[in-house]
Amino acid sequence: MSVAELQLINKVLTDKDYSLIEDNSITKEHLPQVEKEFKFLADFYSQYKSVPDKLTFAEKFPKFEFIEVNQPIKSIIDELREQALFRRAVSVINESSGLFEQNANLGAEFLLSHLDYLQPTYNIPYTDIMHDTKRLEEWKEKQKNPEGSFIPLPLKELQDMLYGYQRGEELFLWLAKSGVGKSFTLSMSAEAASKAGYRVALISPEMQTSTIAYRIDSSRTHFNNMSMQKGLLIPGYEEYFDEILKSDEHIFVADSNDFGGDITVSQCKNFVKQTKADILFIDGLVYVKPDGYNHRMSMTDYMGEAGKQLLTFSNEVKIPVVAVVQSQRNKNKNGDEEEIATSENIFGSYQLAQAATRIVSINRTASALKYSVVKNRYGLDHQSSKSKGILYNCDWSTMTVTHIPDLEDIKKDDEMSEIAEEAKTKFKYAF
Repeated sequence: MSVAELQLINKVLTDKDYSLIEDNSITKEHLPQVEKEFKFLADFYSQYKSVPDKLTFAEKFPKFEFIEVNQPIKSIIDELREQALFRRAVSVINESSGLFEQNANLGAEFLLSHLDYLQPTYNIPYTDIMHDTKRLEEWKEKQKNPEGSFIPLPLKELQDMLYGYQRGEELFLWLAKSGVGKSFTLSMSAEAASKAGYRVALISPEMQTSTIAYRIDSSRTHFNNMSMQKGLLIPGYEEYFDEILKSDEHIFVADSNDFGGDITVSQCKNFVKQTKADILFIDGLVYVKPDGYNHRMSMTDYMGEAGKQLLTFSNEVKIPVVAVVQSQRNKNKNGDEEEIATSENIFGSYQLAQAATRIVSINRTASALKYSVVKNRYGLDHQSSKSKGILYNCDWSTMTVTHIPDLEDIKKDDEMSEIAEEAKTKFKYAF
């Protein structure tokens, strides 16, 4: 007797769950060696809407072997379907071979007419959301800790808008041209997440670990990071080190040398698992090769596949994956460069833009940086009232960021509005 057939009948009897047969479309074709036992179960369930107990079943089939089943039901069903397909294939091939001996055309016609009969059956996992309480339980847990689903952003105004990096189902991209501030923003993000108590993993394909470390130090203390790199005297730097060495914070950095010069999605996953990180930052997604990469892949496919694999990983381990990507120059119909880069401007891949859950573009405006949400799967984006973006004055040397409010923000703030009105009165004859 087939082990899988025996396992299924025992599983149905033990769990008293006939849905294992109904939901998986199991028929007598899948159970030829226990066809009589299956028919009895089917007839009993049809009449009583219940599965018979083992005593009743044993009285009907005294030679049936009762066993304990620890095998996952999916593997049992897959085995039954594979066996049924094998039997169908043998039957069709045997009959067609006889026809081929008589007439090749007849054999070919018979074989082609039975191709649908040989199609494999796959078990697609699904959830009936109208009768599933998982999200209700998740909601109750989130009520206990509303902020626990997000890891904070370093910029308060963006934090207020986006709530932070979502813990799971998150491929967050910072999008900008070269030299605008992507790595600057990523370093601040890593420092903010660590300060909030999260274990941080950061992959740096371009910069050495020490360079990243100095930026993290500067983000925390606002000491000049170039002075640190040059070895200049910085009062208080040693005291700062005494404090962080005693802390429970962790920022794990791996650069290109640590990966042997070749970074793959699988290596990124192993890095996260090894460090038990709560969030993964990648300072240059273009350097991450998707699993299954080959040299014939286009840049679009290359980055798109890497993005999809990282998003899947985020779902599996419930941590956000945050990366920086290069933007191309974006010109409008008149040939002028657009102020805000969009998801269409990701260098090399519109597929990556599709995989991303949220994208924030960084653009330089005079001496300030403008952050604009250009894609947000979970809420507002640049098409909303925030299309103007959020301005910050940034000092890269000390990793200092100051929000620059616009007129609309000033009007909403009573204190700032009073200051603005006083200034207008005081200087109304100045121009």
